[in-house]
Amino acid sequence: MSTSQGAAKYRELKFGVTRVSVREANGHTYLSAEHSLEPFADRLTDRLLYWAEHAPNRTFIARRLVNPDGTRGDWRQVTYAEALRAARSIGQALLDSGASVERPLAILSENSIEHALLALGALADVVARSGPGDDRLLGDALTQALVGMHALRSLALLDARGQVLASTVP
Repeated sequence: MSTSQGAAKYRELKFGVTRVSVREANGHTYLSAEHSLEPFADRLTDRLLYWAEHAPNRTFIARRLVNPDGTRGDWRQVTYAEALRAARSIGQALLDSGASVERPLAILSENSIEHALLALGALADVVARSGPGDDRLLGDALTQALVGMHALRSLALLDARGQVLASTVP
């Protein structure tokens, strides 16, 4: 894509579904994508593992630093390999510290690289503690996530087919 001198350079970005069909029934509006989803990983951590193996030095996440005077500084970048190492280390630290349904993790932070890595570490921790088919642990984690969220009545985790894997409602 060409730009005038001094203007930012952008590349075209391919978005997923941009068209939907709308259906109304029983006072509800239902939106459905006109195209089927392409295959995707079961877990976010699966994609991190994939890219850490296939493109370890590619940037996973980056953020522009802010200088003390408020101006924009250099970019801080974290590669896929670095993110995976951090997630594993954080997940292990959470396990070692006794994080559990009884001692949940709350991330109170602005959007940042550290926030993202801590969230990935928490995901790595849940995956490490739950084996295949261990939906009870995931259900417990969802139930604990509701604590303090008075606007929510329930949470559910769905698989790629829309089947409920874990839910706060029995």
